[in-house]
Amino acid sequence: MNFDQLLEAAQVRDVSTELIETWIPRSKFVSAECDESSLSITRVSKPWYGMAFGPSPKIDSRWNEFSVTRSTPLELTEQFRSTGAWDVYGIQTKPFDMEYRILSDFQQIDSFIEKHAPTSSIRTSSSEVVAWVGIADVALGALCKWESGRHVLSAIVVASEKRGNGFGKSVTGALISEAHRRGIGYVALGVFAENAAAIATYKGLGFSELAQFNSFSTEVI
Repeated sequence: MNFDQLLEAAQVRDVSTELIETWIPRSKFVSAECDESSLSITRVSKPWYGMAFGPSPKIDSRWNEFSVTRSTPLELTEQFRSTGAWDVYGIQTKPFDMEYRILSDFQQIDSFIEKHAPTSSIRTSSSEVVAWVGIADVALGALCKWESGRHVLSAIVVASEKRGNGFGKSVTGALISEAHRRGIGYVALGVFAENAAAIATYKGLGFSELAQFNSFSTEVI
C-alpha cells in the first residue's frame, strides 16, 4: 500500500485524512495494513511509530511507541505500558476580530514559556516555528510547519495569573488568523485529553475533533 492508497483506505474507514497527512509525512511513511473496519500505519520515528484506528487494528511488532483510538478494545493493549492520552483537532483557517502582534524577542518568549509552561517542548530554537503570536503580554503561541509540510498550532501559553479570562481563546484565534493571513488553509493541534479547559476553548472556536488516542510504549508490563 502506497501513501495515496493509505489515504483512500482511511476515507473508507472514516479516518481523517487531514490527521494522517499532518502526522504521517510521506517521506517517513513505511507501511499500512487494514481490514474492513480498522487501519494500522507504520512510520519512521526512533525507529518506528504506529497509529492504529478501529476495533481490530494490528499492533505491529516493529513499533516502539504507538497510539490507538480510544474506541479500540482495551484487551488489545493491556500488555503494554500506557504513556498517556491525547486528542487531535483541526480547523479551516479564517480571520478572527482580535488584536495580536508577531513576537520577535526570542529571549522574552523563552522566558515566558519557561515561567508559565516549562514542560512545553517548543522554544524559539525549534526549527518548525513559522511565527510566534502574542496577545499583549499575557499569552503567546507558535504557528509551526510540521515535518509533513502541514501546519499545527503549538506552545499555546497563558500567564499563570491570567488563566480563566479568555486569553487562551484569544491567542488561539490570533494564531488561526495569522495562518489565514499567510495563505494557510488548515491547521491542526494535539492536546492532552485531560486538558478539558483547552478542549472547550478549541471547540468554542470551531475546531473539529479528528481523533482521540491512547498512547503506549511496546515495553511489556
